[in-house]
Amino acid sequence: MNRFFSYIDIYLDAPQSLQHLAIREYTKCEGAAVVFYGSEDHLTLPRQLFLRSKLERLKDIDGICFFSFHQFRRGDGVDWDLLKQILSKGWEVHFARERFSVRSLKSLQDAYFFLHAVDFTLRDGTGRGWAKEATGFLAQRDLM
Repeated sequence: MNRFFSYIDIYLDAPQSLQHLAIREYTKCEGAAVVFYGSEDHLTLPRQLFLRSKLERLKDIDGICFFSFHQFRRGDGVDWDLLKQILSKGWEVHFARERFSVRSLKSLQDAYFFLHAVDFTLRDGTGRGWAKEATGFLAQRDLM
């Protein structure tokens, strides 16, 4: 069974307990279990210092399950470097809210334009209901 690090989003209005529940249920669907939990502090969030320090110390995990892709937004864009850093360790990256997975650097490359569209909808506030359509699209592209 794969072992995941659960990473909630402290800026969302969603209660932490519900975020943990969503992550746990999503990881179950992925055939994995959550073995570590974490989140940023408001002071470390702009540079994600807590997560970056954990990347150096985490051992024996297969991936990180974030509550939302929103957690990779920095300023006016996406922190692609952080996402690549995680994937280059051989870990998968999952997003429970969007029900979306990036399993390798290759799958990130394949999903790059799609993730830009996701970023736009999150920024624009029009992202309600996109996950169902996105899941179907991704299943067709064999990225999930």
